[in-house]
Amino acid sequence: MMIISNTEITSKNTCDKQHDYMYNQEIEPRKYPLHIQRGTIGHEVLAQYYSYLKDNLNHTAARDFAQDHFVLLVTQSDPNDTERTIMLGELWTTLMQYFDFYQDDSTKYKILDVEQLITAEIGPDITFGLYADVIVEHLTGQYRGSVDIWDHKFVTNFKSPEDLRLDAQQPKYIKAAQLSGLPVRAVEFNQIRHRKMKNPSPSDLFRRAPLLSSKTMIENIWKEAGETATDIYLDKIADTQFLSTRRTLSYSACKFCFFKDLCMAELGEEPTEIMRQVQYQKRKRPLKDWMLTNG
Repeated sequence: MMIISNTEITSKNTCDKQHDYMYNQEIEPRKYPLHIQRGTIGHEVLAQYYSYLKDNLNHTAARDFAQDHFVLLVTQSDPNDTERTIMLGELWTTLMQYFDFYQDDSTKYKILDVEQLITAEIGPDITFGLYADVIVEHLTGQYRGSVDIWDHKFVTNFKSPEDLRLDAQQPKYIKAAQLSGLPVRAVEFNQIRHRKMKNPSPSDLFRRAPLLSSKTMIENIWKEAGETATDIYLDKIADTQFLSTRRTLSYSACKFCFFKDLCMAELGEEPTEIMRQVQYQKRKRPLKDWMLTNG
């Protein structure tokens, strides 16, 4: 059985060489860019907050425990990393505003689960896996009793309607959840904006964006994701010398790629041994490790 994620499918569709670095060579940067660090820490703190709400603590107690966890993360950070220290201070200010803005979540929603693993078959011997950041049940309003998934996104700018229609993550998530037996109504991006603004209002910083894809689009996106997953599976069982690792070599694909320095060096047939040792490490794959351990 092969385990695949939305990230791997997206990587394969973006560039064969990027996919090769991440999933065949299994390497990743030793230090991710600041925006990735922000998202990682933000996810961890929000997971603490919603986990405590799930355990029936009130908003204030859940926020305080989340704050304690954030302080622990700060103590583990390098004090000489000035950029990261500034980012952490700004992130905490934003998270405190988030907790205040959404303090009624505990009365509007029942927190069913946090960081829940969901799996569904996307092809023969291929399992699509995802972590749902938060699964909620509506307690009030027209959707009372309905179940939604929230996926946290730390963004510079909110996604536009066009961005949302072009983003295939939500359709894949809702289809996988429904195939797994979870009666999900919608998947929403829980967007938290970190752009520096003068006197921003909460609505400038926080927005939950619903799924805009039609049922037909969801079915077709899932079908095409399955085709990409099958291509990956066939590559993995084939002789490695025949693996397709062509570079896309387009500005949009390469500009923010974690492997662009390594890729360009290899393209120029330059030595990369020291670069690999200094800038990269073996990639951590918690989803795959969890599923192989508990499957």
